[in-house]
Amino acid sequence: MGVLAMLAGLSLPVLAAAPARAAAPTPNAYVANQFSDTVSVVDPASNTVTATITGFAAPFGVSITPDGTHAYVTNNGSDTVSVIDTTTIKRGRHCEKQHHHNSRHDKKHKPGSR
Repeated sequence: MGVLAMLAGLSLPVLAAAPARAAAPTPNAYVANQFSDTVSVVDPASNTVTATITGFAAPFGVSITPDGTHAYVTNNGSDTVSVIDTTTIKRGRHCEKQHHHNSRHDKKHKPGSR
């Protein structure tokens, strides 16, 4: 069984271009491992995990920037988004969720009111 098949139950892999080390960059897959608080970097050509990045809080989804230089990981456990630099394969900063107040949802419902 390949690595992607074993990891498939955790999350769908997302492809991003690898750093320009060679003439033709090879895409990597980034897999959020929610229960181990890590993100696996998978080389799809060999079906092997090439790196495991730590420091997440129940990571759930991964999105890659159009230029392939950053991966954004949603953290269900901390309500944040972490940023991975795909050229160094290191977790960088994280963004706090901004709470937007919607008056329709902020008002408490009172019996008899509309």
